[in-house]
Amino acid sequence: IAGNGNIWIAGSPSGGGLKFSYNGSNWFDSNVLTSGVQHIMYSNGLWIASLVEAVDSLGNKTPGGILYSSDGLNWNDSNITSGSFGKCEYANGKYVIVGNSGVYYSLDGKTWTIALLQSIPFTDTSEFFSYFYGELKYITPMNKFYLSCDYGKSYYSNDGINWVYISALRLIDSFTISFNDAYAVIGTWQGMFYSSDLLDWTKIGEMETLPPSLNIINP
Repeated sequence: IAGNGNIWIAGSPSGGGLKFSYNGSNWFDSNVLTSGVQHIMYSNGLWIASLVEAVDSLGNKTPGGILYSSDGLNWNDSNITSGSFGKCEYANGKYVIVGNSGVYYSLDGKTWTIALLQSIPFTDTSEFFSYFYGELKYITPMNKFYLSCDYGKSYYSNDGINWVYISALRLIDSFTISFNDAYAVIGTWQGMFYSSDLLDWTKIGEMETLPPSLNIINP
């Protein structure tokens, strides 16, 4: 569910399409009636909906893809009409979205292009992206996008187009990231780590003395 101050938009990965409401109590169907929806966002005057490929109780398959809308009521297909997608971020004039086939970027939210990811420098070179379990976030004070995927693959990007593999987080499964004006902190199965540049990371030990500016973290 997401809102822009005038209208609320909601959807579910299990299907049912996209609904809208002006007050949060009364909900109405949009022109998307059956699709499964993983993520909805509004930025720069445009709604973006990330769809998931799914099969309903009657055996009907919804194709997934990326939708866009100017009003939240009438939705249009982008050039990506299949695949499962998750989190979408907007920064520096670009929309960036992660899906099970890779990372895509767009200047207008309507036409999407697959981004370039640095090769993985170890044996497992398969590029598997979890649209649900991964994390995509724009880290404002560092002016960088951060992306974590399954199998301990994490990346950062200055522009949303070219992504650099973070070797310091090799095989570290990162699920959430928060930041303040000086540091980013990630929570993982292997503990917590902090960084001032998204490239070099330090594990936070139980008795470690932390930098003073690390004490207040914003989601």
